[in-house]
Order: sequence, then C-alpha cells, then structure tokens
Amino acid sequence: ICNDIEHDPRMAPWRDDALARGYRASAAFPLVVSGKTVGTFNIYSSEPGFFDDQELRLLDEMAMDLSFAMEMARLEDVGLRLATAIEQSPVSVTITDADGRIEYVNPAFTRITGYAAEEALGGNPRMLKSGKQEPALYRELWATIGAGQSWHGELVNRRKHGSLYTQELTIAPVRDAAGRVTHFVAISQDVTERKQAEEALRDSEARLRRIVDNIHDALYVDDVNGKVAFANDQFLALFGVERAQLPDLDIEDYVAPEWRTALRERHERRLRGEAVPTHFEYEGLRQDGRRLWLETTVVPLLDDSGRVVGTQAADRDITARKQAQEAILKEKALSEAMLDSLPVIFYLFDHTGRFLR
Repeated sequence: ICNDIEHDPRMAPWRDDALARGYRASAAFPLVVSGKTVGTFNIYSSEPGFFDDQELRLLDEMAMDLSFAMEMARLEDVGLRLATAIEQSPVSVTITDADGRIEYVNPAFTRITGYAAEEALGGNPRMLKSGKQEPALYRELWATIGAGQSWHGELVNRRKHGSLYTQELTIAPVRDAAGRVTHFVAISQDVTERKQAEEALRDSEARLRRIVDNIHDALYVDDVNGKVAFANDQFLALFGVERAQLPDLDIEDYVAPEWRTALRERHERRLRGEAVPTHFEYEGLRQDGRRLWLETTVVPLLDDSGRVVGTQAADRDITARKQAQEAILKEKALSEAMLDSLPVIFYLFDHTGRFLR
C-alpha cells in the first residue's frame, strides 16, 4: 500500500512514470489460486491518502473474490477436461452411490455391456452377473470396498444380449471431506480376447509339452552361457536330475570330464556362427556318477532376427550299443589271438580262391 507516491521513497524506481500518469496512491493485492500466487490485483488513485482501512477491507475482499473466481474457473476447466477424458476413454467407467446404485456410466460401458446409459442409471451392477462366480468372491469384493479399500480382480459377466465376457475390474471408494465413503468408482475393461488368447497359448504349450515329452530322445536347450534353459522329461530321466535343478545345470554337470573342454569350445563356436559338426558321439555323466555314451545332434537356436541365442540338442543313449560293439571287438581280438596261437596252419579264402586270412 502506498498512499503518497510523490514522496514515498519505496516508489523511487517508478515515481516519474506513476506521476506522469496521474497516479498519487496505489495498492496491490495478491491473487491466490490453489495456494499459489498467480498474479496481483492493482488499484491506483489520483488522490493521495485514498486507501484508508475501509477501502482496504473492501479491496481485500474483492481480491479474494477474484481469486475464488479464478479457482472455480480452473476447477471447471479441469473438470471439463476430466469429463471429456472419461467420456472418450476406451475403458468402462461406472460411478455408484454408497449403496451400489449406478449414477453414471460412460459410453465405453454401453459399448462393452450393451446397456444404454438410461437403462443402467439407477440400477445395480449386479445386472451384469453371469452366475459364473462363487458367492464368496462377491462377499470378498464388498467387504474390501466397504472397508474403504480398493479391490482389483476379474469377473465373468453377461452382456445385455446374453453373451459372456471377462472383465478386469478395479473398484475404488470415494470419500467426502469428513472421510465417509459416499461413492464407488469402477474402472473396467473387456479382456475376453486376451483371456482367450492366453488360454489358447496355454493349450498350445501343453500340447507341445506332451509331444516333446513323448519323444524318446532327450531334448534340451542351452543358453549363451551353457546353462540348460529347457529340457524334456527324457533329459531329466537320462541324466537323473530334477526339474528344479535345471536353472543351475551347466554343460559341466552332465558331460564327462574329458569331454567338457571340447564341447564348451564347440558351443562357443556355434554362438559365433562358425561351422561345427552337428552330429557326433560323446560321453555324458549322470548325477549318480554313472557314465553314458550318447549320440547327439546339436544345432544353433536363433531368435526372430536370426541372432544365435543358444543351442538346441537331442541326445540318444547308445551305451548298450557301444558296450555290444566293445564286446564284439574284444571277442574278435580274443579269437584272433587264439587262432594265432594254434600249432597248425590256418587260412581262409573265398569262393574265388582269394585269401581272406
């Protein structure tokens, strides 16, 4: 407040301009919106000493009225934007009173449920019940929101024309200034297609798992670090491991010691894209320490971009075959040794007379 611009030392920076305009007294009042000063309400008088206590009280009230009007305009603008967002939202928004009577639904509610706003207003959300949920679920829902907490879950509901849909739903309480719950806001979206896709994926994965587990070979995937990322039941049985052990299982855990370095090098070369034999034999090692001869086929595993992200392999237990081969070789060597030790001339020739031994 300045009641003497001409002589008040505080007005020195602006005195000449103020006097040139005929100002002899001035007052400035802050305009406060949401606790922040957003501007000032300025009053000038051509008479010095104009702003007495009565004038200041009236002007202070006027500034407060202006601040209030600006606050209301801001809230109205925010409310308009919020209402527009809710009206245009792709998710369903329902507002009920504390007893569950519907007071508002947005257009997405109509699109999803088939009920027009006029049909829903004054009704109860139970109009959407399909009978697919256990009563305990609804008791839990009402107990949660009745206690002033938010509830989130899925419900299978029924549209106006009878078809079922899965609804992902969040219900939150709305409180007044005294903290009493006066309304509930429900935000939901139709996730039927997503649920169907998830179920189809689970079915596909289950079928694939059955196929993989019914293959006689041990199938498994090693990641870039040589860790087992996937294995079928035959792999578990072959190496005597539990499925829970797979995340920690490394090449060294199922390969005989003298083969580990070579197989690790081959794994790293495949990851680099080098040409490496895909079909070979090696000795494996069961968890109980027993060795196995294995015939394996290993190829690089590629992602969608063609980048090598690991290897996939199929192992077959050929231990019995290798043992039979070794037995035949031993028997042959023994037979030859016995023949060579006989004190007689022994020879073998074919039907043409060509000597074989």
